[in-house]
Amino acid sequence: MLEKIASSLSLNGQYPLTKGSVELRQSIASWLQKRFSLGNDSINAEQHILPVTGTREALFAFAQAVIDRNQKNPAVLMPNPFYQIYEGAALLAGAEPVFYNTTPKYKLLAGF
Repeated sequence: MLEKIASSLSLNGQYPLTKGSVELRQSIASWLQKRFSLGNDSINAEQHILPVTGTREALFAFAQAVIDRNQKNPAVLMPNPFYQIYEGAALLAGAEPVFYNTTPKYKLLAGF
C-alpha cells in the first residue's frame, strides 16, 4: 500500500478535470440508462454528463447555460420558499427572479 501512495505522490495537488474521468461519466450514463429504462445508446457520456459536487453547482451552471442574456427581460420562475441558489443563479445570469408561492395557503387557492 505504501508503494502505491509513494508512486502517486506526483499527482498530489492536481485537480481532476471538471468533467471527470471517462470511466466516471460512462458509469453515470450506464446507471441512468438502467435506472430509467432508456436505450443503451440514449445517453452520450461525452455530451450529456457533467458530474458536480453538489446541487448548488449544478443549478447554478444550468441557469447560466439556459438563460439567454440577449432576450428582452429574461425571467426565471421559482418556488417560494426557495433554495437560495435559484435566486442567485437567476440574477447572475441576468434574469429576473419571479417567485411562485408554494405555501399551504396558496396550494388551497390553486386547488392542489
